[in-house]
Amino acid sequence: MDHLYKALVRAEAEHKAATVACEQIVNTTSSINQRLAEKAQARAQIVGDVQSGKIDEALAALRLAVIDADARDLSAFLAQEQQREAGTAVDIDAAAQKLERAKAAVDAYEHSQAETALDKAILVLEEKLLMALAERYVASGRTNRSLWNLWSPSAKLVAAVTSYEAMI
Repeated sequence: MDHLYKALVRAEAEHKAATVACEQIVNTTSSINQRLAEKAQARAQIVGDVQSGKIDEALAALRLAVIDADARDLSAFLAQEQQREAGTAVDIDAAAQKLERAKAAVDAYEHSQAETALDKAILVLEEKLLMALAERYVASGRTNRSLWNLWSPSAKLVAAVTSYEAMI
């Protein structure tokens, strides 16, 4: 039974690890997108500076080549991170399913333990009832070994034992 709780703890840890990994990738892709936006802004600034005559075309071409190379590298890195993000999304789903199965197994085990404890309590009460009936029989002075007309269960008890409807 400890194995169920250990499996639940492992499943929770795996789900958390997958979620953290995905969050890190999301943060990385967000950072890359921010850097790509900065590169686009720098590119637009250089084009504007050339058009206004602040810098000459040769210097602008050199700066644009650097910016474009950085943007290509960032775009490639972004594509890789997006693939990793898709993979971690699958990992999160698998971990979530495993976590749900582990929780269900623990819940089922705890439910069965509660039922077993209640069944034991019922047996104890049944034994007490039988002992009380035996004492009642002895106290009645009867010798025919029959409880007939000595004790009858209540209608509620009869209904609870023989009815298909639960007493709630």
